[in-house]
Amino acid sequence: MTPEQPVRFGDFILCPVNQQLQTTVQTITLEPKVYSVLCYLMTHHQRFVSLEELHQQVWAGRVVSDTAVRRTISKLRAALQDQAETPRYIQSAAKRGYRWLAQVEPVAALSSIEPAVETPLAPANTISVTSVTSVATVEEIDSPSISARATVKPWWLALPLVVLVGILGWLMFPETEPNWQRFEPLPSIEGEKLALAISPDRTAIVYSSNSMNHAGQELYWHHLESGRTRQLTSGNHQIMWVEYHHDGQSLFYHDYQQGEYQLFRRPISANGEWLGPAEALLSPQPRMFQLTSIPGTDQLLLSVGQPDSMQIQQLDLNSGQLQPVTHAVTGNTMDYLFAVSADNSMLAYLRTVKAQPQLLMIVQRETGRILRQQVYPGAVYRIHFADDEHLLLLDEQVLQLMHWPTGALQVLDHNQADGLAGLSRALVRVSEHDWLQSRIVGLTAGRRYQVGPVGDLSNRTLVKSNGQAYAMFFTAEPDHYLVLQRHHTFSRLLLQQADGQSQTLLDVDDLDLVIQAVHPDGERVLLFLHGRPHLFNIPDGRLTALPVSSQLWQNALFDASGEAVILNFTENGIPQSWRFQLDTMHTDLLHQGEPVVAALSAEDFIVVQDNQHFARIRRGQMELLPLRISQQFAGSIHLRQNRLFLGETDLKHTWIYRYDLTTGELHQWQADRRQVLQRFDLNQDGTQWLLRHVPRVDTQIFPAQSRF
Repeated sequence: MTPEQPVRFGDFILCPVNQQLQTTVQTITLEPKVYSVLCYLMTHHQRFVSLEELHQQVWAGRVVSDTAVRRTISKLRAALQDQAETPRYIQSAAKRGYRWLAQVEPVAALSSIEPAVETPLAPANTISVTSVTSVATVEEIDSPSISARATVKPWWLALPLVVLVGILGWLMFPETEPNWQRFEPLPSIEGEKLALAISPDRTAIVYSSNSMNHAGQELYWHHLESGRTRQLTSGNHQIMWVEYHHDGQSLFYHDYQQGEYQLFRRPISANGEWLGPAEALLSPQPRMFQLTSIPGTDQLLLSVGQPDSMQIQQLDLNSGQLQPVTHAVTGNTMDYLFAVSADNSMLAYLRTVKAQPQLLMIVQRETGRILRQQVYPGAVYRIHFADDEHLLLLDEQVLQLMHWPTGALQVLDHNQADGLAGLSRALVRVSEHDWLQSRIVGLTAGRRYQVGPVGDLSNRTLVKSNGQAYAMFFTAEPDHYLVLQRHHTFSRLLLQQADGQSQTLLDVDDLDLVIQAVHPDGERVLLFLHGRPHLFNIPDGRLTALPVSSQLWQNALFDASGEAVILNFTENGIPQSWRFQLDTMHTDLLHQGEPVVAALSAEDFIVVQDNQHFARIRRGQMELLPLRISQQFAGSIHLRQNRLFLGETDLKHTWIYRYDLTTGELHQWQADRRQVLQRFDLNQDGTQWLLRHVPRVDTQIFPAQSRF
């Protein structure tokens, strides 16, 4: 297994006496296990060596994790400056292991070399170069005159030179923390980029953007060298994720239309032109998020599921079969965002379970064995494997590098740095150290709140709030608002005046606090805390849990009189609405089949059907209303004085409608362009509106470089 004499391969000479790698500029001492793995791979260069075989032969059967073996391979690659994507020395293949690639030749009479300066192998894929002394040639070593002079001079005369060389090496090649450097942005069109993919030959990118000339998310092709841009789709698509096939000849993307997601494959040329029609790969799905093409295979990984649950599945492009990769432990589990390691052996994904902390999971692809799970509280936009031991996590606060075997995190980039408003949602790898990152530019100001009279678009004012304000509602007092703030580890309920002055009503040491509705009297608030409904009384600050079952409730509202609370949840895909009477504390089933969104009384309420149409149910009889949620996201729904108010948005426009239940008249009384509605509220007499929205957002795509 171990060579008896020095051997040469590529730019390196391996000396077995001291277990060192030597080049013309440095000497690297290998750790024992790293040296043993190198020797074993070289000895068996004609075939792939599996993880199990390395377990048995290098670790002598001692129980170690696959992670320990991969970490050793990673250290060896770092010493050889070898890249997994373009290997010169070590090739890896999923389920097969590792294979030595380089030709190995014996080198005579080299075992007696004493290197001038020794450089131990630095951890975490980083090599500290501290010597620029050339390795002597075989002819020089065999020369009697050189050998004689070496025995005459005392060793300490060389010490100043060694120190000087070491200092120069440190100055020239200092050890640095992982960094992230942005360069000038690429020329691109206006709009927010939500999806970003790069062609396998690294010559072009495709991204989705809500530009000024359309309402939805359209695909654009951009050639990196020439700067040419081509619009690929038009017609108000909602394309939220795009991916190149590994052959570069087709694109995968999913499109949200009329309440359903469809997955398409469409051939594309190297010049960014469609070569044929789009092919639907799956039947329409209720919910779909990320999709990723597995390199070198005809398989896709994608997260799909129901509105209240999602799992990661593998799609075989040849057979069209879906196979689950992750399995929900309970209902209301969302496995939605994921990354696959370069050798397809590991899967990292985010799992959210209602009323529980979000988990970052790292598992073995082949066995499903959990390698690590860790709470990650941030809202994550992208996950990438930087190498076998490091993950890149792009969230709404920072870009972080995570050493997943230990859970250690290092911040690479912050939001609101260098005059830029924050990180966007897209990040793709171009090469080992080069990335493309879309980043928000200009003034976004986060969430904004405006207030004004119903039916008047011009006479409105900005309500002061900070970036932590996640919800704002009317109270009984004019120009007083109920505000929910979220900080790093806690939630806070405030009573705020229009000028921004506020007083704290409630502090909760958890981020899982949600305002559902304000009572018609303006003094009581319906909250969800850990998924359980509570009533909060503003005058005396009393928080009371409603004595209902521990269902995973999805939303709740007051009826028009304020005498009852309507609680909604879904069981086995069927919506159910329960009525909780506040005076008697009695609970009974109000309706099932469609969620109740407004209630005039116990026998008169409004529901939303599967096709997004509204219907009114009075004394058991259903009447369809001329209302339909037709856009991508629905905003708030309110009932005020026999009028139904509803809002919707398509990521670019906001519409709010008013429907008179008595006369049947429908009016659009609020509309804005380049404004994403998140929620709105109405005071109890229906004369004032309070709108929460995100203003215009634009992003640019920046080349970035990293050294991990």
